[in-house]
Amino acid sequence: MSEEQGFRQKWRDGKAIDKVMDLAFHDAVRRHRAANVPMAMWENGEVLHMSPFDIPLPDDPAEPPKRRAAG
Repeated sequence: MSEEQGFRQKWRDGKAIDKVMDLAFHDAVRRHRAANVPMAMWENGEVLHMSPFDIPLPDDPAEPPKRRAAG
């Protein structure tokens, strides 16, 4: 199987792409938490700014992390 055929097969399957997109999103949430800055999200045709601490991640502990005061 050529490299191009392998890519086309993964693209059609979609599972690998979904996994990479999930990892990228989780990384973005973690980076925003570390910087203590809101995330811009698109919902119902509007931009929303949400705290990254309000977005659950699969490996989060049962209790969410304590928020730091801004400033």
